[in-house]
Amino acid sequence: MTVLALVALLVSAPAQAEEVTLETPFAVGWFKETDGYRMLLEAIRAEDPNVPGVTLTPADLDAALARVEIGESELNWVAKYASPLSQKRQRARVRSVRHVLLSKARLKRGAEFAEAHAALLAKVSETYDVAVEDLLGMLNAESNFGTVQGSFTVANVFISQLAYLEAGERSARARGDYRQRGALSATENAPRIERRRRYAVENMSAILRYAKKFEQDPFSFKGSWAGAIGYTQFMPASLRWAKDGDGDGHVDLSTVPDAVASTAFYLVEHGYRRGDKKARRAAFKAYNPNSEYVAAIDDYATRFKARRGGSRTP
Repeated sequence: MTVLALVALLVSAPAQAEEVTLETPFAVGWFKETDGYRMLLEAIRAEDPNVPGVTLTPADLDAALARVEIGESELNWVAKYASPLSQKRQRARVRSVRHVLLSKARLKRGAEFAEAHAALLAKVSETYDVAVEDLLGMLNAESNFGTVQGSFTVANVFISQLAYLEAGERSARARGDYRQRGALSATENAPRIERRRRYAVENMSAILRYAKKFEQDPFSFKGSWAGAIGYTQFMPASLRWAKDGDGDGHVDLSTVPDAVASTAFYLVEHGYRRGDKKARRAAFKAYNPNSEYVAAIDDYATRFKARRGGSRTP
């Protein structure tokens, strides 16, 4: 190869992209070179069963990406999730707060909520044949009856996962997390991270379509570090089960009627049968597979029902 040919090859070849780390500021340019972006682009070009009939274009995605702001809080959660210790820590976290979820204060708050929304709960319970105490168990575990719904901008959450999950895993590896007791192996952690990335794609696609359908700003949706929204922390990819509980023609999961109706419908659609312990727990598990979470909802419902006794609360 001549010198001139070699120079021409070097000039025409793309510059080697630097490896993204958790310290790399988010930029649309490098994000568009990632598998996460390519998966997201493919998703918005296809039909989405979560929000059917709403068409998105690459221009819609570009407009959203231009507004993404990813800060330390989002990155910290990505790092925690990418770690092979994530599942162990999550189980321990739920286990550590289970006594709080089942405390007298939470039972009292549930009774106050049931009294304040008695007519609504009775109507939803009758419509979907879901026990009120099970709905209260969900409300308790997910948001402490609406008091903890999260302040993250969910669009930023999903893009942060798509952009930084691999960087988070590399950081965990360098930190020695794989050598810790209870850690997943690298071969076990890799498909878990891939599932999270695909889930982030589904959720980002859903939130963009939902915003377009109802003419809302996609960056107006607030939720948890994982992108869950409202009283019972629905993921946007679960919007196919969302219901308009107050009949205003709009689903807003930060309102009690819509959240309660949506939760009841979700449970029924996932096999819930009133009074059937196995079916109930399976539906709770579909909502969140954490065994401690499932047990906490079941125990709360049992204790609430026993505490309520012969009262007229629905």
